[in-house]
Amino acid sequence: MPESAKTELGALLAKQTDAKKAADPAEAAAATKMQAIQRGNLQRNEAAGIEKWGKKVFEQFDTDKNGKLSCKELTRALKSLPKTKPVSAKPGTKYMSVDDMVKAMDENADGEMDLKEWLKNLAKCAGLYAALIENVNEEGKMASFRSFEEQKKKREGEVAALEAKETRTPEEDKELEEYKKEIESLGKKIDEANENAKKAAAEATA
Repeated sequence: MPESAKTELGALLAKQTDAKKAADPAEAAAATKMQAIQRGNLQRNEAAGIEKWGKKVFEQFDTDKNGKLSCKELTRALKSLPKTKPVSAKPGTKYMSVDDMVKAMDENADGEMDLKEWLKNLAKCAGLYAALIENVNEEGKMASFRSFEEQKKKREGEVAALEAKETRTPEEDKELEEYKKEIESLGKKIDEANENAKKAAAEATA
C-alpha cells in the first residue's frame, strides 16, 4: 500500500475512533475526567520537581527493596502507565526501549539504577519523565501501580470467593489452583523484599 494511502487510512481510522468515543457519553466523560486529573498532576509535579516525588516513585517501583531498579522492575512499572502518549511530551520525543532507558540512567553500567542515578538522569528519558509527572498522585505515588502485597491481597480475595462457591466449573478449579500458586509466589517475593529492606536498614545504621 502506498504511503499516502496508509496515511489516509490512518486518519480515517482515527476519526472513526473519535466518533465512537463521542457517541459514548460515559466514555467521553471518563476520558475528560482523566485528562483533568493528568493536567492537575502535571502542573503540581512540574512545579514540585523530581526531587519532591522521584524518591517515592523509585521506592514504589523497587519491589524487591534492594535499593536498585532492574530492567525487570522498570518493565513492570511501565505496564502501569497509560498506553497513550503523554500530553506533555515535547515534539520529537522518541520512543525508548527499557534497555535504552536503563543505559541512559545507569552511570556505573552495572545494569541497574540506584536512587541517585534515577533522580539525576530520569529527565533524559523524556517520554517516561512526562508520563510520570502526569500520573504521579499527590502522595508521590503511581496510583495504578500494584505492589506485591496489593496483588497478593487481591488474589486471596478471589480465592476466597471461588472456594465459597458450592460448585465450580473445571475452568474455575483450574483458575483457583493458578491463583493459589500465584499467592505462594508473591508471598516468597514479599519475604525476600522484607529481608532486603532489613539488610539495607542495618547497613545504613552500621
